[in-house]
Amino acid sequence: MSMEEKHNLPVEEVHYTTFGERLREIREDRGMSQTELAQKLKTTKQMISCYELNQRSPRIELVKKYAEALNVPLDYLLGDTEAEAISRMFWTRKKKKKPFYKRPGFW
Repeated sequence: MSMEEKHNLPVEEVHYTTFGERLREIREDRGMSQTELAQKLKTTKQMISCYELNQRSPRIELVKKYAEALNVPLDYLLGDTEAEAISRMFWTRKKKKKPFYKRPGFW
């Protein structure tokens, strides 16, 4: 018996969004064709199609450029939900890293 069954917790399936799925979602939300998106990203319609069909994946440097060109957070383009991406940006800025050394009497 799983922990969920034991405690009557609902079991939810997690679906991770791929780069291609997110790229298609952004394109469709903006009412763009693959050709128009390709022009904006300075690539070809065929490459956009390969990405959207998850046949190819771009290098991270290229994904960064695409995120800038599309004016979306990099995390969002990589598959995080918008809320997750915004939350991550907020908490990354809020966290203060402690130095890797200790000063006597300070801690």
